[in-house]
Amino acid sequence: MPSIIHNLPGISMPVSHISRTLREMWLAEPGTLDSPPSDFRASQLNLVIHLGEETTTGEALAIFTTGIHFGQRYPCRIVMLCPQKPGSPAEPIEARLFTQCYIGDTHRQMCCCEVIMLGYDPSEPHMLFNLVSIWLESDLPVFHWFHRVPETQVRNRHLTFVRASRRVIFDSGVDSIDLSEIPTPDPSKIHDLAAARTLPIRQSVGQILSTFDPSEIIRGIRGARIMCHPKMKAEAVRFSEWIEDGLKQCVTRSGSTATIPVSVIDSPAHDSPFEVRFDYADNTHVFSWRLLPAQTEASILCRIGTRIIDNLVSIRLPDSASTLAETMFFG
Repeated sequence: MPSIIHNLPGISMPVSHISRTLREMWLAEPGTLDSPPSDFRASQLNLVIHLGEETTTGEALAIFTTGIHFGQRYPCRIVMLCPQKPGSPAEPIEARLFTQCYIGDTHRQMCCCEVIMLGYDPSEPHMLFNLVSIWLESDLPVFHWFHRVPETQVRNRHLTFVRASRRVIFDSGVDSIDLSEIPTPDPSKIHDLAAARTLPIRQSVGQILSTFDPSEIIRGIRGARIMCHPKMKAEAVRFSEWIEDGLKQCVTRSGSTATIPVSVIDSPAHDSPFEVRFDYADNTHVFSWRLLPAQTEASILCRIGTRIIDNLVSIRLPDSASTLAETMFFG
């Protein structure tokens, strides 16, 4: 197995040296009047990034960068678990340490974050939770991000992490799995990054439909379709759940008993990366929301009741750090 941890930024050191190094790193220089860096590392949370065996070096670097950008907005301690097969049973756990102080537009916007990277043997997970708990900031919430960790492993080996975390994060667009069925006393704590990536689309579609009477929206409707490129199928699936729930609410508020089917169709030949379309029984009702190829604008054609909307709107899909924040705090 390639050693992901060796390709990540940071300083290699024995695990036993991490605490002392962190403590010394945040002290002010002797004989100076400068504020110590510790004044700017008021951590708000712990983020555990749990990489599975199928994680590539490129993915690990991208996730590392996302964590750093997230930490610039929300100071935190990040513990990154990197799969690694030891050369021998007696070989010590490998570790790396990365720290950064980020200065914004003003000195008051300065913040510091830490990333502790630990190698772990995926076939020996028994002591992993205890190892990680040593490096977490006490009394702060823990968020756990599983990346390419199979659902069976989460169920059989890592439920302790699930139960101890405020939120559990995964990405169905990468893993093609759904951890929402993992047994936990609080299933609402499990969240998908793919759902957070649809936020601007949900806001745009919701702003339009909220201006119409629910009974008008569903009058003559036969179904809703979400058509997308394969790369956006995970987002389309999560969006379909949202739009299906919204249409059910329209049915309830209209006093109807209709069932409105919602389908997802992915095809590389589709002329829009992401399109939402309602199918009506006649041409008097139309609703179409299409993301244009550049993914910075969407075209809207809506004819419901006596009103017609036909225009372009700006849209900004979130970057990876914003998606992570939305998933952790709001999604």
